[in-house]
This record gives sequence, C-alpha cells and structure tokens, in this order.
Amino acid sequence: MLISLAGTAALVAAPAQAAPYEVWSCRDAAGTPVPTDAWFVNYEFAPSTAGTATDACAAGGGYRVALQPGQNHSISGIELRFDVPRGTKILDYELWRSTAIPPSPSFYEAGVDEFADGAVLANVACDSFGTGACATDPANPLSASNHLTMQSGGPLDLIKLYARCRSGSCQPGTPSPAEATLYRSRVVLDDPTAPTAQVVGGSLTTGPAPATGVSTLQVAAHDGQSGVASVGMAIDGGPAQTIQSGNPLNGCRVPYTSPRPCPSDASPAFLVDTGTLTAGEHTAAGTVTDAAGNQTGWGPIAFTVAAPPPDPVPVPVPLPLPVPLPLPVPTVTTEVPDNGRPAVVRPRVELTVARGGGRRSALVRGRVRTADGTPVAGARVALRGQALGAKASRARTLATAVTDDRGRFTVTRMPAGAYRITASFAPWAGSPPTVTKRATTRSTLKLRARATPRRLTVGRSVTMRGRLHGAGLAARRTLVQIEAIVRGRWRPVGTARANSAGKWSWRYRFERVTRPTQFSFRASVPAAPAWPWGARRSATMRVRVDP
Repeated sequence: MLISLAGTAALVAAPAQAAPYEVWSCRDAAGTPVPTDAWFVNYEFAPSTAGTATDACAAGGGYRVALQPGQNHSISGIELRFDVPRGTKILDYELWRSTAIPPSPSFYEAGVDEFADGAVLANVACDSFGTGACATDPANPLSASNHLTMQSGGPLDLIKLYARCRSGSCQPGTPSPAEATLYRSRVVLDDPTAPTAQVVGGSLTTGPAPATGVSTLQVAAHDGQSGVASVGMAIDGGPAQTIQSGNPLNGCRVPYTSPRPCPSDASPAFLVDTGTLTAGEHTAAGTVTDAAGNQTGWGPIAFTVAAPPPDPVPVPVPLPLPVPLPLPVPTVTTEVPDNGRPAVVRPRVELTVARGGGRRSALVRGRVRTADGTPVAGARVALRGQALGAKASRARTLATAVTDDRGRFTVTRMPAGAYRITASFAPWAGSPPTVTKRATTRSTLKLRARATPRRLTVGRSVTMRGRLHGAGLAARRTLVQIEAIVRGRWRPVGTARANSAGKWSWRYRFERVTRPTQFSFRASVPAAPAWPWGARRSATMRVRVDP
C-alpha cells in the first residue's frame, strides 16, 4: 500500500492573539551581564561623526551614546533603537538608564521616545535649559532614579534612547553636550502570528511502502517573528518527540536577549523505529512552537508498517529407517527468461539524463545490456514517474518502453518541473523486477520578480510579484522569501507561497521614512530537502520612498 501524503501542505496560521515574550538586554533579571543584540545605534539626520557609541555591558557597565564634544551640532542626534521585528508590537518595557547634559545656552536634550504609527506617543527627557531633570546616577546603574517604565498605553512600534540637538544650531560643549546610557532593559513583545509547518521529506513518505526498519520524517517550519523554538512529533497520539531549535549558545533559550531569539526556519528530521509499531496503518502528527508560545499543528501523515517475517516452522527430524530406501529425485521447474533477445535474468540497466530547458523537462534515455555488454533487443522496461516539489505526489505509471536493436529506449518527455523516473526490468511476464534504476530530471528554473510602483511616498504600499518559470507541478506551495538590505546585509522581511502556476505576490506598506530613501529587495527560494533545484534568487528590485 502506498503512503498517503494528505496534509503535507503548509498549514494556515492560527488566528492572531496576544503571545508576549520578554527580551532582556545588558543585564537580565538577576543582574547577570547579557548581550545587547536587541539595540542598535542610529544617527538621526546626522553623519556618523556626530556622536560616539560604547558598549560596556559585558564588563558590567552600560551602552553609552553621546554627541561629540568640541563641534557644532545641527538638528541631529545619536540614539539606541530597539530592533522591533516586523509583525510584532511592544506591549510593555522597563529601562534602567542615565542621562547627562551640562548647562548650555544651546537646546540639547537626552531621553526616551515612544512611537506608534509613526508618531511620538510619549517622551521622557531632560535638557540643557533645566525644564526636565536628568536621570543621572551612573554609580548605581539599577537604582530607582534610573528606572523608567512604559509611559503611554501602547502598543508601540518603536522605543529609542537618544542624545540630540533640538534647535537649528547648537554650540560645542566640553565634555559631551548630551549623553545617555542604557544599563538594563526588559521589553515585552507581542507576536500574534503562529508559525507554519509542512512535511517535506524523509524515507517515511518517499521510501518503499510498507515501511520497515528505522525511517525518517522531515518537517520544515517557519516563523518570521520570534522564530521557531521547537518542533514536536507523535505517532498515533502517543508520547511526543520534541526537537529544540538552535543550541544554548545562540540565544534560543530563556531569558531571551534577541528580539528574534530563535531561527526563522528549522527543518528537523525525526526518527521512527517501525520495529516498535504493530503492522498496519499508523499516523504521524505534531506541532511547531515559536519563541512566544504560538503553536501550529501539522499532519496527520498516514503510513503503513510492514508485517514482521513469520517465525520459522520447525522441521521434524525423521527417524532412521531400518532399511535405506532410495530418495526420489526432486523435479526442478525453472522458468526461462523471455524478456528480450538475448533473454537474461539480471541485465545491466542504465539511465542517462540529457539536460533540457524551457517548458519541457530534460530527456531521459536508457539502455539494457547483458553482463558482457551485448545489447538486449525487444526488452520491456516498466517506467514510473513521481513529481517532486514542496507538495509531493505519488508515483504514477508512465509507459512500458521496448528497447531497439541496440538495447536503447527513451522515457516519455515530461512537462516542465522535476521528476524522479524509475525503470524496472522483469525477466518474464508476471515476475517481480530484478533490476530497478532511478534518475531525477529537472527543467531549467528561473525566478523572476518585479516591484510596482518603483517610486512612492511614505504611507503607500509596494507590491512585489513574480513567477517560478520552469518549476511545473513543483511550484505549488513553494516558499518564496522576500529579502531586503538592512544595515548592509540581505535579511528576510517576508514570505509568500507560489500557486500551482508558479505565481506569487507580497505587499508592504512603508510607514517610518523621514528622508528620500532607496530600498533594495529580492526574492529567493531557499534550499530544502524536497526542492530539487537548490537555492534560487531573483534580480535586485529597487524602490524609492519619499517622505
């Protein structure tokens, strides 16, 4: 019985609901130094020479940003921004910080801003005019005077700790005319998006059926917000195997120190010992959990376990006969191979792939010869094909090829896509095959993408569309990842799923752009066990956004 692949498509995420998780920086709840990966330095309307940043949290100090002394400053500043993952919001926070501004006739300021929908909801600051008191107790970093909690009702898109000039021109100061230091932060993020999951391979779904021995089942999970924390699998609703993402050194453990504490993609492979299961039908199912605790179920995946071999029947030992009798000569019936000329039981079967392109897949040719290289003419070879891709399909019968006088045959050219071709040879009609060969054929794949419009203003949306040309049936449900250059590196910012025609689309609305900016995007299909072409990337798409 063939294995059923029902339920292998990616599951729809669960309805959005509050799923908070905490991120600590500089020091955790116990006061132990931790990384400051959640914060990054930003120069607001200013060159990088306008200020300095020093991270001394690992040594028990703080993360300090300060304007350069001895130089004029215009409306500019240096700030620490909390890196809020796309699709999440800030529900609550606590900061332990200090600010310092020497008296000055210029309008210098240091403090904390809270943003939502591109606007400042709350501001806690001190300035050189003395209208607000500075929180300055660097000798006791975690003192009550340095402690700040969320001021607005939230939720927030952004918080930042800053030092800046507020007037058109600020005179130099010595030492720094404005500075702020972060000693500890606890930020609570809301991740309302559940992860996605799909079964992508493993011998339990692609191997021979019924299953025997130790088989594997691989699950691909994705979460673009807090990341995939763990993937679980259970057989027939029994005890679950759970595979944790990452390791204790990469931050995917509580207390979290990164706003994206766990990897966005995980593809663990579970081991299933079919020897511990009864013969017959079984199901595998499980859940994917993200760092915020959201869960998505996958499966059930049906599979069949082979019956164990029967116990050997004891052979009785005959008693010695008093008079030896002649033993009858057994009659041996041997079927003569009749498949091909010359007919042999186990010939040499070869499959070769001639690479193709365009709308058709590559051409597969074969050859049947005897052990000494003599071509076998008129041999019947049974051909089967299985479409490969994110959503696997069952193998189907293609045809029965007959070799020519040189022992050669050709597999029917398949449509565009990727296929596993199986050629089987049986020595006579009705007998099981004695030789089986497999080959994989792929058409030429191109990933194309475009962005419209290519120039827009803040508050409007850009739509990216594309198509997987040449993927054929393999395109269905294929994950397309949208990447953008963020702080000098290509980083994932969204995902889309291709339909059966290979088409996909993704939309994004620009909200926080304060000066004309050109953004670079590209589409990519990451490498995966069930994806026959490996990683593919589109050309770069550039979009200009004006304030």
